[in-house]
Amino acid sequence: MDGRRATLVFLPVFFASGFAALAYQIVWQRLLAFFSGADVFSVTLIVSAFMAGLGLGSLAGGHLADRLSLRGRILAFALAEAAIAAFALGSVALLYDVLYVRLAEKALPLALVGFVLFVVLLWPTFFMGLSLPLLSRALTESAAASARRIGSLYGWNTLGAAMGALLTVFLVVRHYGFAVAIGVGAVLNVACAVAALLALRWLRPEADVPSALGTTPPPAPQVEGRAGDRFPFGLWLLLYALSGFVALSLEILWFRVLGVIVKSNSFTFAWLLTVYLSGLGLGALLGRAAAARSAIPSQAIA
Repeated sequence: MDGRRATLVFLPVFFASGFAALAYQIVWQRLLAFFSGADVFSVTLIVSAFMAGLGLGSLAGGHLADRLSLRGRILAFALAEAAIAAFALGSVALLYDVLYVRLAEKALPLALVGFVLFVVLLWPTFFMGLSLPLLSRALTESAAASARRIGSLYGWNTLGAAMGALLTVFLVVRHYGFAVAIGVGAVLNVACAVAALLALRWLRPEADVPSALGTTPPPAPQVEGRAGDRFPFGLWLLLYALSGFVALSLEILWFRVLGVIVKSNSFTFAWLLTVYLSGLGLGALLGRAAAARSAIPSQAIA
């Protein structure tokens, strides 16, 4: 199976993985509100803990993916999905019976509450963060294909997350409750793991060798006057980190503003996440084509 066909196979898998991730976030947000409160500070702490785990997992996944074979990357993705499902199945007892019943009555400082949230959410979010770099490295056999493949994976995963945020609140939790919503997410994660393991059977034996991304590419032609394209990689990382800082700051700000406009209720945060993630996903799918066509993609960022 070539990289293009493998990507088409894994797009619905990654869509389902994103759906499960936001189903969990919606339910965990509600359960953690019993422990940390339901105001904007609580929401900020939970979102921050969630995103911190995703970021750490993504960093670890990038390093891990470069050290594994193709089969190893897909197997690691399957194990990550299984690890998320395992945490999810015990999450209601942990977040309600332990954090709420045993700790909520204690007057914990805000900093300690944030630390507890980070530690509790680190396991599932770390493994969620692992998934994109593992699949990206597994399905991208050359640098030329990276924009489309990574953009497709990120875009469909994010659209799946948007759908998960919407349907979890307006359908699953509303009619069946938290436990069923968690169960749906766990089933999806297990299905993703099984699909990844089945995909291993379709790989050609020669596909297990290091991909072309591991080789040294020929030197790209230099374009005079394009100083921005010679920025060091560390500077690009800093700029992208600042972009993420602004994006999540706006999400929290919009949540607060919407709370005033629509008299914040149990659906407000889900609506915000649905719109926010839909925009991210559609932007990624549109941006992949633009990046692939552009000779100097960094100019489009500015």
